[in-house]
Amino acid sequence: MWKKLLDIFKIRWVRLLAIFGTLLFLIFYLFFCPNRLPSTPAALAPNAEDIHVAVNINDKYAKYFSVALISILQNTNEHIHFHVLTDGLSQSSLKKIEKLKKIKPFELEVITIDDKRIAQIPDNKYKLAHFITNYRLLSASLLPNLDKVIFLDVDLAFVSDIKKYWRIDVDGYYLAAVPDLANMNKQEWIYKLPMPEKALYFNSGVMILNLKKWREDNIENKIFENSVKYRDVLTFPDQDLLNISLLPQVKYLDMRYNFTTELKQMDAKTKQYLSEKAFLIHWAGSLKPWLVPGNLKAERFWQYAEYSPFYPEIAWVYYTSVAQLLFKSIFG
Repeated sequence: MWKKLLDIFKIRWVRLLAIFGTLLFLIFYLFFCPNRLPSTPAALAPNAEDIHVAVNINDKYAKYFSVALISILQNTNEHIHFHVLTDGLSQSSLKKIEKLKKIKPFELEVITIDDKRIAQIPDNKYKLAHFITNYRLLSASLLPNLDKVIFLDVDLAFVSDIKKYWRIDVDGYYLAAVPDLANMNKQEWIYKLPMPEKALYFNSGVMILNLKKWREDNIENKIFENSVKYRDVLTFPDQDLLNISLLPQVKYLDMRYNFTTELKQMDAKTKQYLSEKAFLIHWAGSLKPWLVPGNLKAERFWQYAEYSPFYPEIAWVYYTSVAQLLFKSIFG
């Protein structure tokens, strides 16, 4: 008995020493963290295309947006216009994002939103998304001068040129997107949604929106009417409402265009194919690379994160999360 208790004690102390050693190293590293941003921005391609990308973030998610932004800039030579939809972004966050122009020139538009219609939309039932994700429902009116935009979640990283997305033809469709993995494991909540027969529920984390057609068909009003009409069956409100309101006029894309890392439903061959051929990596769900060690393709996230002025903050979130997991494993 005493030997067993001593063994447990030793194991716990080893783990605790590992935690404190890691934290001490992290603190040292954060204070002396090298700045990997180049001194001179890379040149854009001659006759570079203007590509418009929209995201919804606040100060909490600005650091993760910076990683997605870096991944876009490092994989293209086109001229990117970023449109940030937010309920508020600090000057500190904006300055750090602006520093990324050292990688490559880009445009940044910040649109602060106070739209009371958003308040009528219910919360995400699984608490996996912040209410600001609903701002994408206002894209057509918030971006009145654009006919087309790529709308992105920020828990992702590009490994290919975003130009491939921009050149996807969405004429005649409200948007282009990838079918969600929820179709594969036949999630019960999908069948509660009033969608057309045989339609595939799509993931709204990566979309090419045809804003011109949204305006022509008054889609925003339709979305908010449906938010009242179908309130009781909404699980992931923004995504559910887009599926309810826009299907069947949705162009389905190959899963390489939105490779989500939750692959339990896939066979090994499909996993291997997507893992090798993906155009971007999307850490959808709760297993984020900045929270959980050993996440699939997490090395891609950290590859870009090292260039971010937010890197010390991102690393601190990761190591404190790991420390909490270790403490939980030790003390239960």
